[in-house]
Amino acid sequence: MSNFSIYNIDAWAASTNYTKNKIVIINNLYYYCLIPHISSNFVTDLAAGYWGGQISDNGENKPYFFWKSSYRATVDNEPKIKKIQFGDGYTQRLNDGINNILPSIDLTFENIDLDETTSILHFLEVRSGSESFIYLPGAPRGILSRWVCERWSDIQNFYNNYTITAKFDRSIT
Repeated sequence: MSNFSIYNIDAWAASTNYTKNKIVIINNLYYYCLIPHISSNFVTDLAAGYWGGQISDNGENKPYFFWKSSYRATVDNEPKIKKIQFGDGYTQRLNDGINNILPSIDLTFENIDLDETTSILHFLEVRSGSESFIYLPGAPRGILSRWVCERWSDIQNFYNNYTITAKFDRSIT
């Protein structure tokens, strides 16, 4: 059971027993434990796949949202277009910008325990709805890309069982 919160994050330390979803900070970056382990050297532990939460994107270090949602993700597409209506009933439509289709995905994380809930909520709160992060949506849109999350909610269903809903909007920055 969780003994940490989204507001009380420890610095990474050697010779520490880390449990899955434990959050640490090192070099002003947050990491989330993927595999329970006793730490030795952070670089070695990171290379071994013990930690997640950061990824390189076009030479820039970016936060990485790696948690897997439940099924039933809803994707909304609303292309940005410029529309001109002529008097004879004719309408002309043009793409508004280069990236005029930026989808939104409504995600649900169901039946997750307190530790995973804490990690996901921490990740979202640190981004504060304004910082983009890397996310890999499911097929057929399965490519690492930048997203922002301006809205999420969490529900405690019963003891140690939570549901999180979040809306991810595709971002180009």
